[in-house]
Amino acid sequence: GEQSVLDSADWDVTLTVYNAADTLKVAAPGEMTELETNQWRFVHNAARDFTVSLSESFVSNSLQTVSGVSAELYSLPDAQIVADDGYIIDAAAYSLSTAQRALSMYEDLFGAYFHSRMIVVEGAFPDGMEFDGLVFVSGDWFRTFTGDPAAYLTIITVHEIAYQWWYARVGNDAALNPYLDEALATYSEYIFIEEYYPQLRDWWWAFRVDPYPPVGNVDSTIYQFTTIREYINAVYLRGVRMLHQLRQDLGTQAFFDWLRAYAEAEAGQIATPRQFWSLLTPEQLAATQATREEYLSVSQISAMP
Repeated sequence: GEQSVLDSADWDVTLTVYNAADTLKVAAPGEMTELETNQWRFVHNAARDFTVSLSESFVSNSLQTVSGVSAELYSLPDAQIVADDGYIIDAAAYSLSTAQRALSMYEDLFGAYFHSRMIVVEGAFPDGMEFDGLVFVSGDWFRTFTGDPAAYLTIITVHEIAYQWWYARVGNDAALNPYLDEALATYSEYIFIEEYYPQLRDWWWAFRVDPYPPVGNVDSTIYQFTTIREYINAVYLRGVRMLHQLRQDLGTQAFFDWLRAYAEAEAGQIATPRQFWSLLTPEQLAATQATREEYLSVSQISAMP
């Protein structure tokens, strides 16, 4: 979907499912009303897309954030794993708790979440995928979870939640300027680890970034790569190195003030790199010049305000 640049819109969707089992559950964002058996209405306003997932095997649970957002998880029975000693590892409960904490934390840092519900779905495909108000986390990460937070289930759950700010709230051209969502969502993983599992900070860098080792301009377009690995290394992984260095340049408080100002200034818009960098003061631009020259292309640096 990188070729699509989506404006926010108001969605009013009525879904009717015929010949479904009584166990059918529908995972979809927005204000949900069950009109009759196997018929639902979803009103999902100020959203970039509307996505639905259905299963006759879903197990659903929810937790509420302090701000009143309902974090909901739709998982499959395989999300509960029985260990060799008979102990039950509840990957679904862990992912739901992680989503709830990530939502609360990112609201504190980046501003209020736009909707009353946030849906996480155990997906039947690799890794994860973001949509506005609903995200998928691969079933692979549920099935391989051992109870240790140093796991893909942790980082992919929070990575997908972070897109609610860096894609859903603040849009961008994901083909031409992919670092504006991908680098920010990936660095948001580290922010979560830093807050809730500070003992895993070194693990995150060693597991997530360092082995690859990333090369390439962070501001590259998707069309400049021949493999997905090259793209991830440059945009996601060098992107988080750049953001971390910018945080050192600016100081932690100023760095997060900048990200929050960006989230608020561009809420509901399609942001550009120029708008992202324009929120730095002349003094901050000077303080970050060496970092920007190291990670960004000359053409983008010259186009900055």
